[in-house]
Amino acid sequence: MKQTKKIADNHNKKGIGKTKSSKIKNVTVREDNEITRLIRIILIVIIVFAVFVGITYFVTHQGNDDTANNQETSIQYTEILVGEIWNKGGEYFVLAGREEDQYLSLYATYLDLYQQNINTDAVYYILNLDSVFNKKYFTDGESNLYTENPSEIRFKDATLLKVQDGKVVEAYEGKDSIITYLKGINQKTEE
Repeated sequence: MKQTKKIADNHNKKGIGKTKSSKIKNVTVREDNEITRLIRIILIVIIVFAVFVGITYFVTHQGNDDTANNQETSIQYTEILVGEIWNKGGEYFVLAGREEDQYLSLYATYLDLYQQNINTDAVYYILNLDSVFNKKYFTDGESNLYTENPSEIRFKDATLLKVQDGKVVEAYEGKDSIITYLKGINQKTEE
């Protein structure tokens, strides 16, 4: 916006004994001063910041339940990788199976019962053959269970390994063989 102001110009600045003559000039003044530009910049920054905060909030809270954030995190020590089969001390079992095996929970129940009967911790470990790290050890061909080299071991089916001092001393492969063995060791500990 432009405004026009009339300014009187006094050409006679001495003013003594002379006649005063004054002329009126038209001067244009711009209202776009620095304060209004500063206010506009501040408003634009505030709007951009508000949009950024809104998008950030939406992305970080999209699909999250508040209950999921309140869960306590715990580290599990029972699931191992193939390379860890020989690394545990003493005598223990390694239950190797695939997630789709409906009998895995039954095997684990028998092993839990055995663990309670002998009053000890860490009696068995679980080896998930569907894990990205363990998939290459599952085969449709022949099993190779009595090896000390992790790169040579192969699992054909659900398998229970009994490991003692870093060596596989017994191996039971398949549902019937595993269940028969686990029932047998649980009966011995109950007597």
